Amino acid sequence: MPLSMRYLFVISVSSVIIFIVFSVFNFGGDQSFQRLNISDPLMLTQVCTSFINGKTRFLWKNKLMIHEKSSCKEYLTQSHYITAPLSKEEDDFPLAYIMVIHHHFDTFARLFRAIYMPQNIYCIHVDEKATTEFKDAVEQLLSCFPNAFLASKMEPVVYGGISRLQADLNCIKDLSALEVSWKYIINTCGQDFPLKTNKEIVQYLKGFKGKNITPGVLPPAHAIGRTKYVHQEHLGKELSYVVRTTALKPPPPHNLTIYFGSAYVALSREFANFVLHDPRAVDLLQWSKDTFSPDEHFWVTLNRIPVLTAGQLTPERKEIFSPSGVAREAEKTSVTLEEQDQADLNCLKDLVASEVPWKYVINTCGQDFPLKTNREIVQHLKGFKGKNITPGVLPPDHAIKQLNMSTKAYEKGGSFVKTTNILKTHLHIS
Repeated sequence: MPLSMRYLFVISVSSVIIFIVFSVFNFGGDQSFQRLNISDPLMLTQVCTSFINGKTRFLWKNKLMIHEKSSCKEYLTQSHYITAPLSKEEDDFPLAYIMVIHHHFDTFARLFRAIYMPQNIYCIHVDEKATTEFKDAVEQLLSCFPNAFLASKMEPVVYGGISRLQADLNCIKDLSALEVSWKYIINTCGQDFPLKTNKEIVQYLKGFKGKNITPGVLPPAHAIGRTKYVHQEHLGKELSYVVRTTALKPPPPHNLTIYFGSAYVALSREFANFVLHDPRAVDLLQWSKDTFSPDEHFWVTLNRIPVLTAGQLTPERKEIFSPSGVAREAEKTSVTLEEQDQADLNCLKDLVASEVPWKYVINTCGQDFPLKTNREIVQHLKGFKGKNITPGVLPPDHAIKQLNMSTKAYEKGGSFVKTTNILKTHLHIS
């Protein structure tokens, strides 16, 4: 090899070694936290160095020193956290969040950053089975926030078991003991992400005027077995799960009607206290401990207990939330069914009259949101080869009355439909 080429080779290798040593020095030392911006060249250097050295730990964890307040301040600044209420309306309506997590720290950090507001309060429940590294990382992050804390009691969470519900309840108990005057609790899991700003969420919740959001229905056929048979949690080193036995369960306590719905809800502070202390709630929790996925019936069942006034049942049971996403009273909707159907038909008539050669009509409401791209929807519909998508079943018991009895629309104090005692005539189709 020519002498000039040797010199060039030595200089190149030396430059690489100096660059690596410089990077290791900056990454490995106990210095203040560096930027968490993946577009930062220095951060990219640190990432590469970490892999070269066989390190796979959370990059920020070694840099964010718990005992250095300046590190937290720098982290909040570099991560663009909101550090003051953005409006008086939001400041006057603080929210409480429950976050039940067990892995994927980066995903949790993004969610926490997305929903964080300084006037809100956050209870984080980490699965007892989670790795020590994950638990330490979460604890270290939360140490930078005076309004965020770990749940006082951690559960080894089993999917579909009572432990998942108990995790939420542990946080509700902790949040209810605080002096912060939060208005609603919103429970989330580690894979959630907000579609609305904090202000939009506040304004939406204020419209419910203290009512809860617990969407649900009477049990469909496939869900009846969840509370009919005894279930047992199996907690294993490699796999945890719930097993259904052949033993039948006794009826629900207090003659409660079981509903099924979403495990993710928004609860008022008054209702949170009810859940923790009312005998019906306490007894339902005890009864639910050997059911499957009790978080999908616990909230919605309690929220549909008839309202008590001076020890007497009110004439009309108040439903707090309807599956369509609109607050209502029992057997009432904000738009009559006839008007809703006619609204669709009006649009259908206009669309048929247009010259656009569309293939399918899809009807939506104002609370819908797509989970697929337009291309994915198109590909899905093409698979039906011109057939329609109209899911349904023969009328369940609770719906027969809606078909057999006439209804009447009212507009006084809001639009709604009420069932009458008049039988409908049968429809004959020739």
